[in-house]
Amino acid sequence: MFSVLTSAARVLYGDAANESTIGRAFVLSSLFFFLIGTYWQLRALKDSVFITIIGIEHMPAAKGMSVVVVSVLTVPYNKLVDLVPRHRLLGVLSLIYAALFVVTALCLASPSYGLYAPLAPSPRRLLG
Repeated sequence: MFSVLTSAARVLYGDAANESTIGRAFVLSSLFFFLIGTYWQLRALKDSVFITIIGIEHMPAAKGMSVVVVSVLTVPYNKLVDLVPRHRLLGVLSLIYAALFVVTALCLASPSYGLYAPLAPSPRRLLG
């Protein structure tokens, strides 16, 4: 299978495609694929989870806070892109994203304070 990828890359990119660059491109493209795929699935769930845990009346405030948080986090991210090689940054951010995903999934599955907890929607809940 790897030889097929190597020969296809050589046809497309010529001599610049050696085995180490093909391997690195495969790893990075796989990371990017899983990162975007996971985000795409989570994006469809976020509003329903938010309404179940916090309540629909707090949605406008959360959307406004989201814009502020993303705006504030853009500055350190741009600084990080300047300091760290992009392939390493993608790997580290993918690991952080995966860890946050697992922790969030475990918290949402909890019977005492997760999605199916017998608590009313409130921003005071642990996940709120």
